[in-house]
Amino acid sequence: MALEAVYDDPNVDSVINISLPCIPGLDIDAYVSITEELAQKGRKPMVTALVGGEEADNAFDELLGKDIPVFRSPGRAVQTIGMLTDYVRYLKRNGVDPDGRD
Repeated sequence: MALEAVYDDPNVDSVINISLPCIPGLDIDAYVSITEELAQKGRKPMVTALVGGEEADNAFDELLGKDIPVFRSPGRAVQTIGMLTDYVRYLKRNGVDPDGRD
């Protein structure tokens, strides 16, 4: 799946995953499962935005129940990654390893 390829790419620092679950043929259960699997890896920040319909609401609730960062708008997801990036830069400027390996 494309999401896994992007997440595993060493040139990618963070992932913003935007999905429209109402697209015909999208297996929303597989999407939730893959998103959960990648989130558990914990190697890089990843947020999800789910837009549209009952399918989005159900997947949103399922991901949120598993403590996976999920938003109802792409803008909020982008804003969150931006804030995380700013925080990492702040830590580095102040001599703190953001990975906790001081």
